[in-house]
Amino acid sequence: MKVNSIKFNDIEVCVGDMLSLTLRAYDGGYGEVGDRVKVISISQDASKTSRSILFLRRDTYHPNWSDANGKTKAGFGMAFEMCDFDAYFDKLNMPMIICGTLVHKKRNLKGMECTVLARLTDEMVAVQFNEDIMGCSADGLGKRGHCLLVNKIMIKEKPKTDRKSLLFKQFS
Repeated sequence: MKVNSIKFNDIEVCVGDMLSLTLRAYDGGYGEVGDRVKVISISQDASKTSRSILFLRRDTYHPNWSDANGKTKAGFGMAFEMCDFDAYFDKLNMPMIICGTLVHKKRNLKGMECTVLARLTDEMVAVQFNEDIMGCSADGLGKRGHCLLVNKIMIKEKPKTDRKSLLFKQFS
């Protein structure tokens, strides 16, 4: 059964999302750490068990990639089981916040919103902040001055708030 999104370990993955390959994906021969791929289709079995498949497309040819069951040209696509998601991919452009004390140029960045641009190692990620923090550009992946390399334990997904809870908070 084809679906538009699926949730796995509290991370929602949707058709059209951009993902970044991790060190384990590199070790498995799927490409370089940080290579970007796009979710082009999601298939879920009728029983909604963990046997869900992500169909991915990359922009550049890779000899170990396939045609994603006919969804791309040979060498540009791949089908992965959702249970492998955490090990091989990071979701990009996901709103995150700095969850611990992180001081950069005498400024504590705790609580600031950022987005993950790429995973550099199993522990380190490149993030981009919404404002200039006098950082770097993460080798051109982000805006100049808006980026930093941080340990993954320093970031967490930004809590989602819906319109109703914001209105309730405003009038209470």
